[in-house]
Amino acid sequence: MYYDVIIIGAGPAGISAALTCQRNGLKVIVITRKATNRDVKESVCYSLHPGVEVLFSRLGIISVLNKSTISRYSKIVVNGKSNTLGNRNEKWSGFHVCRSKFYNELQRCLELHSIPLYKKSLKRSDIIITEDSVSICLSKSSHLNATYCLDCSGKSRILSHQSSFHSMYYSVPLYCWSGTQRNRSINDRFDSRGRLSIDGSFITWQAQHSRGIDTYLRITKCKDLLKHDINQGKYFGIELDSVYNVTWRLLRPTVGKNYMFAGDAAALIDPGAGQGVMNAMITGSVAAKHLYLCMQQHSQAELYKFEYDRWLMNYFESKVEILQREYLNLGFNVTMPVYA
Repeated sequence: MYYDVIIIGAGPAGISAALTCQRNGLKVIVITRKATNRDVKESVCYSLHPGVEVLFSRLGIISVLNKSTISRYSKIVVNGKSNTLGNRNEKWSGFHVCRSKFYNELQRCLELHSIPLYKKSLKRSDIIITEDSVSICLSKSSHLNATYCLDCSGKSRILSHQSSFHSMYYSVPLYCWSGTQRNRSINDRFDSRGRLSIDGSFITWQAQHSRGIDTYLRITKCKDLLKHDINQGKYFGIELDSVYNVTWRLLRPTVGKNYMFAGDAAALIDPGAGQGVMNAMITGSVAAKHLYLCMQQHSQAELYKFEYDRWLMNYFESKVEILQREYLNLGFNVTMPVYA
């Protein structure tokens, strides 16, 4: 079957891109990997930036937030000082969401909008890129074909082997682990405020999503300290969820012959910023709009791909500049010269 766009990944970037493609009249299909045990753990929660509410509303999928939100937060405690989100004229509220429900509801949106979703853990050899099309092998006798492909596969960047892509780094090496602590007394006073603090060589995000459940995110510049810190967390009853490299990086370029990258596949800033989902949705939607322009005006496709690549680089670097300054104010210097 032939499509205008194949999207790899059904996270925030992929869903945002799929809905935007459909709104612009493009025939689109989404492919995502099969769920793992980690994906269905209901104890794991995310803290989402207040800005996601507008994005979900514009896409007509505010139900995702309504059904996955456990609690909301309007204040963040930074190094012991409480700060209200927003400004004098407007107060903002972020979201504490259950990760498994959040991703299930995102994928349910595709069904509600009649966008096909195929679940397969793709290998790089399953994808064939030619001068004018993309072909993905689903089985020996089944293929998907499209004019364009959008890689929203996250840190795996499944299409990045297709050409001479490389990463540009914007921070010193950063390493992160996250976990959940469930041994708090349910009689403890509930406090939905997020907490950001510097603890020795670590920057820590802590959020109490509901009574008795806290989520921790720890980021360090020292890889050698990571294992000891994880073991110490386990000693205090924190159940490990994930460990990963969160060095700030941008794929160069973010476009190829007939494909683009969006979300974490294109650019990554550590989750301590709390803007991962928001950035993914924005880049996914903008990529989809440029793919629509490429489909409408084939002779100008290279120009539109260049525009997207330039826009994404400027967007990412503006985020980097702000976050570098905020971390530095906390006494956590991650700045380094850009290198390839």
